[in-house]
Amino acid sequence: MSEKTNAFVGVRGYKIDFGSHTMTVNYKFAKAASEYGTPEYKLMKTVLREFPDMEVVEVAGRQNKTCHHDKNLTYKNMEIYISEQDNADELMAAYWIARTEAAPQTSRYAHVRKWFIGQFPNYRQVRFFVEQTTTVVEIPTASKEAA
Repeated sequence: MSEKTNAFVGVRGYKIDFGSHTMTVNYKFAKAASEYGTPEYKLMKTVLREFPDMEVVEVAGRQNKTCHHDKNLTYKNMEIYISEQDNADELMAAYWIARTEAAPQTSRYAHVRKWFIGQFPNYRQVRFFVEQTTTVVEIPTASKEAA
């Protein structure tokens, strides 16, 4: 099997294109065809015997092209984000009310997530902090002369 590509191969796991002399197989079909005696192995052997110049191309598995926008939005991460706000105590109380209200719901997380995103629509944006000047105080150390 030569290269991997992202072509549609159909329900059976393979597609034969006689015009371009290629047999496109998905990764599951290719794995099954590599085991002796399976129906996929027998089909691949028959096709390659009848068409010796047929090129076999393996397609890659399903690829998730976009990351889910709320992938890491867990209860713990919500609590961490809320604890870093200026009015963290008020917001944490409201958060726990939202979690309590969500208890009888079938999808408790969805209810809390909806509340959180409504409360913090820009939670994914990076926050920049202004540097504050700090005073460095020198602590006197015992010198050899004092000893």
